[in-house]
Amino acid sequence: EQVVLQPASPADTIYRRFFKAGIATTLTAGAVWGALLLITIGLKGSFTAISIFDINAHGHAQIFGWVGLFVMGFAYQAFPRFKHTSLWNPRLAVLTFYLMLAGLILRVIAEPLHRFAPFFWLALLGTFLELVAIGLFIVIIAETFRRSQKPLAAYDYYIAVAFIWFFAQAVLDLFHLY
Repeated sequence: EQVVLQPASPADTIYRRFFKAGIATTLTAGAVWGALLLITIGLKGSFTAISIFDINAHGHAQIFGWVGLFVMGFAYQAFPRFKHTSLWNPRLAVLTFYLMLAGLILRVIAEPLHRFAPFFWLALLGTFLELVAIGLFIVIIAETFRRSQKPLAAYDYYIAVAFIWFFAQAVLDLFHLY
């Protein structure tokens, strides 16, 4: 019997791009930049030797790049399987990756340069793109759940609260930047 392999759909492989970008973010803006910030503090002998905006941008990369991208990628891969359904609108889910990545890059590069007006607005734009990506992510997962027609399980409440806090954190982060 001959086995015919079907090409993988975007919904089957979507997590890969999120995981790879999360790893790249943590190895660059996370680990390397964090090490450089610590070296600067050590060489100058003062915690105030570095800008709070550098620290915030580094932290932002860790939270939204490392953790946020992993959460999104894992949810897109695992949640439909938990509910025995397929991911609703995988192409829109792929768009959330590009929105999140563009927002992350803009924010992390522009925040430390915020004193120059165009960079401040680019950092705000980056945060707005992340908010749009997170909002669409929540809609995609919610619609995936709705279409599954499965009853609520105990863990669904935790997932819902996590999504609420993911979005709330992004909104609060916007105010923190501003």
